[in-house]
Amino acid sequence: MSAPRIALVHAMPVAIEPVAYVFRELWPQARVTHLLDDSLPADLTAAGSITPAIVERFIAMARYCESCGADAVLFTCSAFGTAIDAASRGIQLRLKTRTIPAAIAALQKGRAAEHDQLIAAAAAEIGPCDALVLGQFSMARAATGIPATAGRKVLTSPHSVVARLKRIFAAR
Repeated sequence: MSAPRIALVHAMPVAIEPVAYVFRELWPQARVTHLLDDSLPADLTAAGSITPAIVERFIAMARYCESCGADAVLFTCSAFGTAIDAASRGIQLRLKTRTIPAAIAALQKGRAAEHDQLIAAAAAEIGPCDALVLGQFSMARAATGIPATAGRKVLTSPHSVVARLKRIFAAR
């Protein structure tokens, strides 16, 4: 079997390199393709919420990726994801969340160091926890600047999803 083709669908250009880097690092054999619709964030902002038209665009992008031979489609745009209903599976979680709009703004303006510092500062504010999840693909770059804390894992979306896809395809 040839290496699987993984289609990555992005709503922001800054999400591309973090996941591309992790594929090169963890699964260089995967055939990665990218599809970018950078009008999505502005359309979501203008609409105020995810609309049926936005949902249809995601369906169309997935169908397009499939028609191009993708073995898997990964959306890297977390702002458009549906909620994961962990409680219905019997998992009890206590979550603390932080949003740092200034961080993505800094990254989009080419101020990567400022982005990483803002993410690290927010991580420090979280305090003791079992896991720290950098949920946006573009945040992965900041992980190396977050000090190690005993008993706490720092998880990034690119590492988590690439490792998961690799396990799925290894089991085939």
